[in-house]
Amino acid sequence: MKFLIISCLIFPISLELALVSFTGFLIEITLLINGKDNQILFKVGLGIMIAIAIIYLYSESRSHLYPVSIYDYLLLIITVGIIKFSPLKINSVYQICWAINSSPLIVFIINLFSFNFTDRNDWGFENPNWLGLYCSMCLPLTLSILINQLQKSDYELQISKKIGKFSSFIPIAALMVNLIMLLSSGSRSSLYTSCLIGSLLLLKCILYSPWNFYNRQKLITFSLTGLAIFSLVCKLLVLKFVFINRFIDLANSTNIYRMKLYKCHLQFGLQKPWWGWGINKVSRLCEEKFEAGDGGVNHAHNFILQLFVDYGLIVTLLCLVIIIYWIIIPTLKLLINNTFDSAEATIFWGISLSSLSILLVSLFQSGFYHYPFFPLWLGLLWGCQLNFINSSNNKGDRILPSNCPAVAKELLKK
Repeated sequence: MKFLIISCLIFPISLELALVSFTGFLIEITLLINGKDNQILFKVGLGIMIAIAIIYLYSESRSHLYPVSIYDYLLLIITVGIIKFSPLKINSVYQICWAINSSPLIVFIINLFSFNFTDRNDWGFENPNWLGLYCSMCLPLTLSILINQLQKSDYELQISKKIGKFSSFIPIAALMVNLIMLLSSGSRSSLYTSCLIGSLLLLKCILYSPWNFYNRQKLITFSLTGLAIFSLVCKLLVLKFVFINRFIDLANSTNIYRMKLYKCHLQFGLQKPWWGWGINKVSRLCEEKFEAGDGGVNHAHNFILQLFVDYGLIVTLLCLVIIIYWIIIPTLKLLINNTFDSAEATIFWGISLSSLSILLVSLFQSGFYHYPFFPLWLGLLWGCQLNFINSSNNKGDRILPSNCPAVAKELLKK
């Protein structure tokens, strides 16, 4: 786990070192997968394949020309599969969520001096849209951690009063930093997705949480305070940022150009609907059609459309069936049935909605393929989702309340 925690914390400082750390994490849990001794060669071979795939993924993503490659899909499948067959402990999942929640603070501090009000900011991600996708992924996890801190009982707070106060400060600071970076990125798809998912999370929490009246009032007060601060920040941004109107101007040149991209990729895709054109072929053709120059059209800006033009209808439908049946449907069932009556359920909400954020934003931009961590982060979150779903099914969907003492929990387990 130490490799993964390090990876989530140091990527703002060094993307290469963070990828090396993530590779170490995948290889480590690969070697821990239960199996016979004669499978050691298979595990070593898989570890070598992971290292090679990450090297090529990094190389493709840094090219900035046609970064879509088989390694994006391969590493996503590998990461999900490894975590499914070598489940992470619940404490490890908490640590992952805390690391991802804390990383925006590091991003903010490191790039604070390069911040400006005259243009869209990327905060070290090299592209503002990639920053927006990152913020939309972190936001649900930050909210779920904050809700988890607010729902702690007096019994738990008395045990670690000072630590509890400090641990509550981190998600609050991360939330405000996330909002500032999200707005300064100018990414419409990320902002709209974050507003939708954040509202869903808070609404479910307020209406269906089994907390007592005091805690419910505390959350409502916090939400209103947060909205007031957010409104003030928005007002300042409207006065300062010259690009802020892009959030409400749906007929601007960027949207028009993106619609042309969709149309071009779809037209070429329909010419070879069953097996597709192959990796990066259609983007080159659209580039020639638009006379955009080398790398001017490097992606369909919609991951489903990209799958269709690259691999055809059969592969696209197969991928959608896997995503919907294996991930989305079980997740929606648990999200509908479960409330925030335990720390596990609250964190699961954050993980699930973070995964959904990546998918939704990737319907409108190309950040998933450009920044090499997004396939790995999505695979990691999906793997944790599957662990949680399997664990809940084994327990008969009975999740222990987080506000009862440890002794009571043991009695309930029996």
